Amino acid sequence: MKIVFTFLLSFFVLIGDAQNNDSLIIVSKGKAQYSIHTESSAAVEVAGILQKYVAAVSGVQLPISPEKAGKKKQIRFVDFSGLHNLPFNDSLRADGFIISTVGKDICVYAKNTAGFQNAVFYFLEHRLGCRFYAADAQVIPKNKELKISPINTVQNPAFEFRVDYNGDAFNKDFSQWHGLHNKPRNTDAGGFEVSENWGMWVHTLHKLVPPEKWFDAHPEYYALRNGVRVKDQLCLSNPEVLKIAIASLREEIAKNPKALFWSVSQLDNFNYCMCNKCQAVDEANGSPSGTVITFVNAIAKEFPDKIISTLAYQYSRKAPSSVKPLPNVNIMLCTIECDRNKPISQDSLEGSFTKDLKDWGALTGNILIWDYVINFSNIIGPSPNFHVLKPNLQLFRKNHVAMVFEQGWPHQNGEFTDLRCYVLAKLLWDPSLNTDSLMQDFCTGYYGPGGKFVYQYIQLSTQNLLKSGRALTLYEPMSAHAQGFLSPENLDIYIKLFDSALMASEGNTAYCHRIRMARQPVLYAWLEVAKSLPFTDNWLFEKDEKGMHSAREKARQYLRELCDTATVYGPMLFHEISIKPQEYYERMSTYFENGVQMHKAVGKSISFATPASPKYAANGPNSLIDGVCGTDNYFSLWQGWYGEDVDATIDMGSEETISNIQLNCLINQASWIFAPANITVRASNNGKDFTEIKTFINADALKKMDKSIVPFLIEFPVQQNCRYLNIKLKNIGNLPEWHGSEGKTWIFVDEIMVK
Repeated sequence: MKIVFTFLLSFFVLIGDAQNNDSLIIVSKGKAQYSIHTESSAAVEVAGILQKYVAAVSGVQLPISPEKAGKKKQIRFVDFSGLHNLPFNDSLRADGFIISTVGKDICVYAKNTAGFQNAVFYFLEHRLGCRFYAADAQVIPKNKELKISPINTVQNPAFEFRVDYNGDAFNKDFSQWHGLHNKPRNTDAGGFEVSENWGMWVHTLHKLVPPEKWFDAHPEYYALRNGVRVKDQLCLSNPEVLKIAIASLREEIAKNPKALFWSVSQLDNFNYCMCNKCQAVDEANGSPSGTVITFVNAIAKEFPDKIISTLAYQYSRKAPSSVKPLPNVNIMLCTIECDRNKPISQDSLEGSFTKDLKDWGALTGNILIWDYVINFSNIIGPSPNFHVLKPNLQLFRKNHVAMVFEQGWPHQNGEFTDLRCYVLAKLLWDPSLNTDSLMQDFCTGYYGPGGKFVYQYIQLSTQNLLKSGRALTLYEPMSAHAQGFLSPENLDIYIKLFDSALMASEGNTAYCHRIRMARQPVLYAWLEVAKSLPFTDNWLFEKDEKGMHSAREKARQYLRELCDTATVYGPMLFHEISIKPQEYYERMSTYFENGVQMHKAVGKSISFATPASPKYAANGPNSLIDGVCGTDNYFSLWQGWYGEDVDATIDMGSEETISNIQLNCLINQASWIFAPANITVRASNNGKDFTEIKTFINADALKKMDKSIVPFLIEFPVQQNCRYLNIKLKNIGNLPEWHGSEGKTWIFVDEIMVK
């Protein structure tokens, strides 16, 4: 131990400088020149891993010896935690490590098995040239002569807890190689699967106080909104709720007593309680986080040996001004509102996240950042956010964040799932690494000769996004960038780059398959953008010699390629929670047939008593009589009115015989979009004197419904000969009590078809 001490003392002074500049010959002429010696029980299994990989590279198996004796040079695994009373002992984190050349020996120091594992995988990458890009892409170079330069390095991870919620990060071997804390995937489990050390993970209040058990008898246990008790959140100031939550949590802990972290956290909505008691606490703290932290503190007192985690999310993101989290309360601070086109430190999309981070940091050092690297609305859509990964992680590190959860797509084959998984794994350990270098290394190793074209696509799409100046958010359609990085011209260039990539890697089945998977998002974006550009050269449809519209053959080809590939290889969903590849294929095929509906009002004129919201004006007023139907994406082809009636008058230009009108309305109640209360149709020949033809009463307007497109057919009692038609859709006004939110409703209309 004295020898070790002497080395370490000098090592920390001269860190990074090799003590001996002579090369270290590990294997030569088919014989092992080194043995592996384990002085720590924590390294026994790890020694086997090193032995396996050295054999895979060189064809020679290094012997593992429990003894120090002998003349053979050694790779020594030494338990660093056993070195007591050293002034620098704390410089090594729990899963950090030291590798250093001592004479001709290679000494590996760590405090536990994870540290030794991390050291071995670092050695394999930085000295033997091994790579673990993905579960199906591990590179093990062949070299019968293993000669390495001396090594002296201290490696501590930037963050103590690192979860990369992307694809292969849930593969046990990948996770171990990259030092992640992901729990191996259990395909039968629902919800988030993160780490063995977590007993419950987010949005847990309804598990602790289930409404199906308590709401009917005790509605006062739940949030008061607009004078009505709703099931969406708890009343956190109610002492009975606290008692029930404590008892429920105690039962859960008894099932899994080894788990350290237990989430007591709000549901995924904005309907926090506004009763007098809750409001008083929140007003005193300047944020609804006041009641959250007060409630969670009370629970944390009951479980001092556990860490009680809670969300600082959406309405609770702002730190409280008075109440302070207890030491065993963990704050999950979420970046969901931030713009991914720029580093968070430069973002002001939804207030200053950086300020909230600093304010929480002034209250506690127990913070987990829940960061997002995904477009939830379009899992498969292009989202070039690689340029912000490094600066965002550096911001978190600068503000003493110890825990990071990077939310991407946890399954296979989302948009660059493999690449994003790899890059984030590296940056979570060391955010000073060069992101471009990581991506180039990955693209070369994962895509082969075609990788340079894939990398060019990433660089070009990022440049085009930055040039547009448009925000990149977590819930947005592809059409939001139709004038920017996803313009038709840019998409055509991207597709040509992937064509070049496929040609370059032709003959290698694995490389070509991976390139086709990386190409999927561009095909998807092409289809989605083309839908949003009616009557342009880049529209989804083209007109034949008979004046009929049909989908372009290129569109049909891209749809088949996209969905055939996704059906077999993924992604399993195109949206966060819905739209399987086959469903998308069927929807688009139906849209190819019905997306253009010619009728008597096409090409005529329309006016409105109140114009549509500028945010949702589609392609101008005539969008409602252009023959183009919308999809369930309300950002394009739809016109929206907030809290206003839709009052439209169509001028047919001359007297026409009309039997009915049909119009489509969108229902998306989570986004405050409701069907109209009623629809009234009136006719006139002079544009002044109108006669009511029919009023349809919508009895289902206030009912809870899944989002959908609802057609309304208004059949006239008798045919009308008229020039003018007035159509009025009555807005239901305020959101219904059961909704929980305060505000008015939207009406969205995509086409008024006159037949």
